Amino acid sequence: MSLEKIHDLLFGSVDPDIPIKRKSIVPEEEKPHYHYPVSEHEALSIADEKLTKLYMKDWDGGIPTYVSLFLEVDSVITKNNREYFYIKCTGGDISGMDGYTLWDGEVSKESAKKLQCLVDVDNGKYIYIGNQHIE
Repeated sequence: MSLEKIHDLLFGSVDPDIPIKRKSIVPEEEKPHYHYPVSEHEALSIADEKLTKLYMKDWDGGIPTYVSLFLEVDSVITKNNREYFYIKCTGGDISGMDGYTLWDGEVSKESAKKLQCLVDVDNGKYIYIGNQHIE
């Protein structure tokens, strides 16, 4: 079998008449929207760690094996003369096992509303705000 045939089997053949969107294997680095000592990526990592622990603290539905929260930087806000990334959870996936049964689920919209936080743009300090509305 030729290398071309193997490539077509693994990656599919490319027909210029059929527009197919392909996702790059190596994700492109996102350009930051804001330029602060703590990057958006670092703020999301801090929020992910803290909010996932908070979400799992009250978990009582079997043994979770995978949790992924969908987090986004909503905006940068000023509070007490400091600037913070305002980060919201928009949903998430969770998987686990209960006895010998594997299960998959989603983070409910109600639970996601409670998973909001602020991360200081200068030092990365995390502040949990729950479901408080931030202007």
